[in-house]
Amino acid sequence: MVKYSSKLTKLARIFAALGVVGVFINATLNLVALLVLEKHAANMFNDDWWSVWFPGYATWTMMLFVGLVLYLAKKYRFSSE
Repeated sequence: MVKYSSKLTKLARIFAALGVVGVFINATLNLVALLVLEKHAANMFNDDWWSVWFPGYATWTMMLFVGLVLYLAKKYRFSSE
């Protein structure tokens, strides 16, 4: 039986916080590139956007997802007793 400790909760919070901050920064940079710099690659879901912005969104969203899964695994784990 796996014991979930406070270290796992701390790790989950770190991953979730990094994910939220990363998605926010990525979205902010995307909006600045679109509105201020008028970069063609900043237009959502065109071919250039997928190669420039999507990897950042995917990375930070996965960090957020890992943090949430770790937190929920601790909170709602099934006991064998």
